[in-house]
Amino acid sequence: MYSLRRAIVTVSATLLLGAVPAAAQVAQTPIDPRFKTPAEMAGAIAHTIDASFPKTKDGPINFQAATSRENVVEIVYAVTDAAAFARLKASADKIKLGTASYFCKGERLSYINAGVVIRTVEAASDGHDRVEITVDRSACENLAPPPKLADPQTLSAIARTVAQAENEENGSKRSADSPFYFEAATAHEGIVEMRFMVADADVGQHISAKRLQLVGVLQGNSCYKHGDDLRRGLSLHYVFNLKDNSPVIDFTFDKSSC
Repeated sequence: MYSLRRAIVTVSATLLLGAVPAAAQVAQTPIDPRFKTPAEMAGAIAHTIDASFPKTKDGPINFQAATSRENVVEIVYAVTDAAAFARLKASADKIKLGTASYFCKGERLSYINAGVVIRTVEAASDGHDRVEITVDRSACENLAPPPKLADPQTLSAIARTVAQAENEENGSKRSADSPFYFEAATAHEGIVEMRFMVADADVGQHISAKRLQLVGVLQGNSCYKHGDDLRRGLSLHYVFNLKDNSPVIDFTFDKSSC
């Protein structure tokens, strides 16, 4: 439900702006010398998102625009599929929690603490309904504490469940024309290994050069889909290899990632 495209847009404020020191945690203190006010920062974030991602119409959830008004960044999606919108509304509370949990952490929290507000809007294509999520300082302050760590036996069961769900969701989406594609998810104790096949060495070099962006995209997606499990102690190990199993990149998300 939470598409990779939406994950890309969600994390782009951090990855593309790239100007948020982790030490800046005081709301009254500018967190980057290029911006004098939270409104200037919000404008830069919105412009970066809007200019960087295509406005498509072919998916069930399509990015439309990112704009700013004063200190608020508004990111708008059009939901063209009625069933997708119904599922979105049914899982609205989970999406709100996942979105807030992602932004209210580390460097992302520093620009929220500086006064920037992130608002996402998923609007039905007929214009009659919408789901809005707002992340501001109060949303971060009101987040519930993370769940307790699970014992090893429970983590092993969680890992098997997550691996099965990933295989069922992604196994039918393989395309020989893709630069890389999901191959399989396997569970070992409390770790899920997510393996991806990279088309060729040139693509592998490009992925390696864009490692930060790819890690950020998959971190946002993983924290939404499996955030509670990660906070309970699950680890997700992403592995990208060429067809001959030569390594391209790999990285792991755990309870510190979300």
